[in-house]
Amino acid sequence: MVRGMLFKGTTIVAVAFGLLGGTPALAATAQETAVVRPVISPERMLPRDDVHELSDSLDSAWFNLRSWIHLQNRSDDSTPEGTLARVVTSLLTRDTGALPRPELETPSGPQVQWQFSLDLWLTDKGKMVKGKLAGFDVSSPWLYTLSVADVKGSADGNSQTYLLKGTSRTSAPGGIYPVAISVTLIKDGNGHWRADDFNVVEPFPKQRLATIDYQLSLPAGWTIEKVQREDAAAAIEENQQPTAGSSPAPTEVIFRKNDATLGGLRLLDFNDGMTARDLLPRDAETVTPLWSEGLREEFHWTTTRRKTVLGENRFTVHYERRFYFIDQERRHAYELYFDTSLVGAEEAWDAVRSFRTVGVMDS
Repeated sequence: MVRGMLFKGTTIVAVAFGLLGGTPALAATAQETAVVRPVISPERMLPRDDVHELSDSLDSAWFNLRSWIHLQNRSDDSTPEGTLARVVTSLLTRDTGALPRPELETPSGPQVQWQFSLDLWLTDKGKMVKGKLAGFDVSSPWLYTLSVADVKGSADGNSQTYLLKGTSRTSAPGGIYPVAISVTLIKDGNGHWRADDFNVVEPFPKQRLATIDYQLSLPAGWTIEKVQREDAAAAIEENQQPTAGSSPAPTEVIFRKNDATLGGLRLLDFNDGMTARDLLPRDAETVTPLWSEGLREEFHWTTTRRKTVLGENRFTVHYERRFYFIDQERRHAYELYFDTSLVGAEEAWDAVRSFRTVGVMDS
C-alpha cells in the first residue's frame, strides 16, 4: 500500500542544528511548523474514465492499461484496489486461464501446465467460476479498456464489488463493443484481498424500435420522439415485430435523454445518380473521411462538424457521428446520427450494428 512519506521535523532539524551549532529554541520552532503529508489511498488512483474514444493517433487502450499498471505498482494485496488492479491487468493481457490451454513441452520431456497470473489473486471459489470470463480470453474481440463505474462494499468491510465498464473491439470497421463486468473481492484471514466471483452484465439494457421498414435497438434509458413529415402516417410499434400492411415509417425519429437531444434517424430519398456524399447535411463539413463498407445495402459513416452562429463573434460547434444505409431497391437512405459529446463511440456503434431493414437485411 502506498503511503506518503512522514517526516519528523524535530529529529531532522535537531541533527541539522546540532551540526551547525544551533539552539534548542530554534529546533522547537521548527517542530511546530513541521509538515505532515497525508496518506494516499489507492482507491483515489482507480481509473474512472467515463468515455473511451478511438483516435487515429492515440491508442486509448495503451493509456488505460498504463493506469491499471500504475495502480498495481503502487499498492499491494492488503487493499482491495491493489488486488483489483492485478485482476484487471490479467484480463487486459489475456492472462486469465478462463479457457483451457494446451500443456507445455519442456526440454526435459515432461509436460507442465500453464501458470496464469490471475490465479494468484483468486479464492478457491474464484478459480472455479473464472470460466465466466472465457469471452475475454479470445483473440477477437479482445478486451480493450476497463474503468470503474461503481463500487459497493459490505457492512462488515470484508467484501467489495466493483462494476467495471469499458470496451472490447475487433479489427473490423465499427468493431467496438460495450463491456460490463462485476468483480467481487473478499478479505481472507491473513488480511489479503482475493477475487471471489465474476459476472458479465448487460452494459446497455435495450429497447427495440420497429417499423414496417426497419428495426433498431437503443439503450432503454433513451426516449423516442416520432417526427412525421409530409403528412405520412406514424407506424412505430415499440417492442413488437413489424407486420405486413403496416403504415409507412416516420420520416424522422429523435433520440433524447433528460431533455437533451442525443441524435436521431432520418429517412432520406436516394435517387439515381446520387452518392453517399449527397446525403450529408449542407451545413455540415466532414472532419473524417467518408468511410464505406459493401453490404447488401451500401453502408457509409463519417464524423461531421456544424457551426451555429449565435451573434456577433459568438457561435457553437457541434460534432456528430453519421451513418448511412442505402437501400437501392427502395430508393431510400437511412441516416443515423449521434452527438459525440453525449453518445460515446461504443454506444453509437452498438445501435448502428443492430439496424436492420425489413426484408433486405433481416438475416
